Amino acid sequence: MLEELGEYPGFVPGVVLSAVAAVALSGWAAGRLGTARGAALLLIASLGLVAAATLTPGREALAGAVANTLDGCDLSRLGPAPLASYLAPGEAFANVLLFLPLGVAVAMLRRSSRAGLVALGAVALPFGIEGAQLILTPLGRACQAADVSDNLAGLAIGLVLGLVAGAGGGRREHRAPPDGPVGTGPVADRH
Repeated sequence: MLEELGEYPGFVPGVVLSAVAAVALSGWAAGRLGTARGAALLLIASLGLVAAATLTPGREALAGAVANTLDGCDLSRLGPAPLASYLAPGEAFANVLLFLPLGVAVAMLRRSSRAGLVALGAVALPFGIEGAQLILTPLGRACQAADVSDNLAGLAIGLVLGLVAGAGGGRREHRAPPDGPVGTGPVADRH
């Protein structure tokens, strides 16, 4: 898996750019989504990670060695891979792992119509990525239906993990005690 990163020189800069964008935009996104800043930060960072891993050009493409033709999409696997493929480092494992943070981020959002739209967008994202890889041949990427299944599995696992781990903290209202901060108010004055 790590040796494959060398084939995509834009991946690391893409991840760094995503982290910077997440920090810079998380406050704005939190306000727009009505959620905690941490949830917005994770959402932006995980979307950037996905884009860096799937839509940056390969080394051959940067060298101009990619033919500019539509070869179609590999439809040899349309559903989940055998379980062993997900338990060992490899392409299926990496595709699941890639979408886990996005699933956790979606689980952290407060329930709202905007959060519902984000969740629908997250489900549509693997299809859009493979479509982009099919059409944008100069990237030197390959459209594979198997990636959609693996990405959706990672998204679902991330959602479950986020909900089970209590990542839904962004949904809770954070209110001060009725009498103000600790040590003030009518009870503190009686001492």
